Amino acid sequence: MRYVSVLLLCAFVLACGTVSNAAENWPQWRGPRLNGSSPETSLPTEFGPEQNLAWKTSLQGVGGSTPVVWGERVFLSGQDEQNRTWAICRSAADGSLLWRHRVGSGFDNRQGNTAASPSAVTNGRRVWFLFGTGELLCYTMDGEEVWSRNIQDRHGEWVYLWEFGASALLHDGKLYIAVLHGDHREKYTPQTESYLLCVDGETGEELWKHVRRTDAPYEAKQAYTTPLPFRHGGEMQILVGGADYVTAHSPADGAELWRSPTWNPRGIRTYRTICSPAVAEGVVLISRSRGKGLRAVRPGREDWAWEIEGPSPDVPTPLTYRGRFYVVTEDTARLRALDPQSGEVLGQCKLGGKSSFHPSPTGADGKIYCMNNGGTVFVASATEDPKLLHRAELGGEDTFASVAVAAGRLFVRTDNELFCFEKQEQ
Repeated sequence: MRYVSVLLLCAFVLACGTVSNAAENWPQWRGPRLNGSSPETSLPTEFGPEQNLAWKTSLQGVGGSTPVVWGERVFLSGQDEQNRTWAICRSAADGSLLWRHRVGSGFDNRQGNTAASPSAVTNGRRVWFLFGTGELLCYTMDGEEVWSRNIQDRHGEWVYLWEFGASALLHDGKLYIAVLHGDHREKYTPQTESYLLCVDGETGEELWKHVRRTDAPYEAKQAYTTPLPFRHGGEMQILVGGADYVTAHSPADGAELWRSPTWNPRGIRTYRTICSPAVAEGVVLISRSRGKGLRAVRPGREDWAWEIEGPSPDVPTPLTYRGRFYVVTEDTARLRALDPQSGEVLGQCKLGGKSSFHPSPTGADGKIYCMNNGGTVFVASATEDPKLLHRAELGGEDTFASVAVAAGRLFVRTDNELFCFEKQEQ
């Protein structure tokens, strides 16, 4: 009996250790909680090129993919000056290159999007890379290829005015990829139907493909959003935002479970969607296209729970942290705290800077880290009335990655460098 008790105790300790380790990682674009936040503590408030810097390294290639961190590995995608795309693994200890693999050829455009915009995802056993060209690859943590395929080769050419730029969602061992596209010249064909694709992460087998219907016109068909898991009434759902609606889908077969009201009742043709949905206290938040206001919906309701007109995020996805929504309005450079149930603006602070904000805000250790396209990181208090605490000038011109948090460190990617910050002993 004593032997059995010891085994049970060991199993409990191991299980607790697994949970703890997972919480210290940043396994995909929006972190361990899939809402932009982390339970990490002891993070630096003040940092910069010569302050609380653990290391920095040149990336020798651009990309909007947020660093994904598991243990002592950092995963990124990149695109070099010859438009070659790469799957990359670096050391979290010192930034040195552990491995990289050439994937194919990429693209760029005047909006700053490249084939290396989607972020990697990992579960600590495998790491998956998705590129804007449709390449989807699975590697071991040591860089051995497990499987690969091209989604466009299987399901037809993607039709985007500014090319594909969303990340995959990893949930319960499956990859969910939203392809919300359509001919912006309004020539509809079955080949431009939008869809949600589910892929078995271990084998690469496609489990299902659900066609997502929309009446959105012209460019409004197109979205650059990442799916989000959402539990409602004890049931797990997969949320997809874009093409004028938020929809919820069954993880088993992709069947649509409910749909929000349209946020584009006038049928404005240019209402493409970049900002992904956010969830807090059973409320789903979406920012209307082109920063035209915020909308919140409760599952299955045919009307909006609340609405806010005026400036709202066009690109950065809202943060859910400490029971509040935090949104960055990129053109006014303001951080606002919102009550999820009422939409009341609890407080706000001016961030400043001359560049727009495309990276999404990150919350951890009672702080919010917001970065702009010029490589400046703003640190604010995660309170009802946020206060600006610090700004770090890291340099850059086309910075699109969000700040990642893991093991007491900040991982910050600018357009051509990767920084790691941690509190230094005094």
